[in-house]
Amino acid sequence: MTARPMKPLINIADLTESRELSHAEKFSAKLFPIAPKIGAKKLGYNLTVVPPGKAAFPFHNHHGNEELFYVIEGSFRFWRGAEVLDAGPGGVALLPRDQIHTFKNIGAAPGRLLTVIVPAGFERFFEAIVDRGLAEDDDDRIMALAAEFGLEILG
Repeated sequence: MTARPMKPLINIADLTESRELSHAEKFSAKLFPIAPKIGAKKLGYNLTVVPPGKAAFPFHNHHGNEELFYVIEGSFRFWRGAEVLDAGPGGVALLPRDQIHTFKNIGAAPGRLLTVIVPAGFERFFEAIVDRGLAEDDDDRIMALAAEFGLEILG
């Protein structure tokens, strides 16, 4: 049987499957994978929804991937190295590899970002956390998994 080809177009409003990331009061985000739905192989795509006042992920550094964020809705603060950048709807931020970074929703409502990861692969780290059943208190196992993806979690 031949696999049905992926449709290379999707409307963000049609995304329903998500992965929730949270660690008590430290961070929280909901990731809606796009790349697998459109058949992307070399670029990773997610719709990222971040609650107000929350960082999506702790400060981290990845050695093999760049991340680009397009702010769809809300207000975000991006930390990249010593720089602090604020962006609202239409803003685009690059968080390069080998530079410590994170971002936070500084608005009063949930914020939405289109996340592009180059090359693809790093975004599967978040899926692996859920697939392996890792909980908030599994810090050592999460750090070991992060290393498998070329990621350093720094706090």
